[in-house]
Amino acid sequence: MTNISCSSINVSTGKPFEASGIFAYACTGDSRQTVRISTSWHIGNVGQLDDGAGHTLLYNRFSDESHATVWRSWFGKVKAPTIDVPIGRSEKATGSVTVFTQLNSGHQGVPPGTYGATVGRGHVSFDYDTVDKGPCDASEHSMPISRVSFTVNAIVTSPYFRPSRLLHRSPHSSHGAT
Repeated sequence: MTNISCSSINVSTGKPFEASGIFAYACTGDSRQTVRISTSWHIGNVGQLDDGAGHTLLYNRFSDESHATVWRSWFGKVKAPTIDVPIGRSEKATGSVTVFTQLNSGHQGVPPGTYGATVGRGHVSFDYDTVDKGPCDASEHSMPISRVSFTVNAIVTSPYFRPSRLLHRSPHSSHGAT
């Protein structure tokens, strides 16, 4: 899984920001099999980036560019998308899918800086088995698990505040502000 970066965003617009990452896979098996890869994001439906000083940005992950399907955990009521990979005659298949990320709108109150999070550390896994085993939640405890870790970051470049008027130094003063 590649890192996801939203660089140089201006939160004063009040609009959401888009970025994406790539999940690449390689599967082997019998030529008659189809491997089902199931994602499990154990970080809730909304991710959070922080700047280390208590300011946060919220984001979400989607399996489609139109943001209709959220990448979720397959343990919940709404199941996460799956990736079905037909193995074929070569008995191996490779490919990739895009993970679309959107920083939510409404972050006009955050100061400029670098916001980030490491996603992983046991919170994101891609589980796999053959399609004939059924849906991911039917075999959730027997599927092989591949854990991934990646970062999501954003650089906020536009301050949420307007700079105050500049004070000018008086020509007759030895003190003053610029």
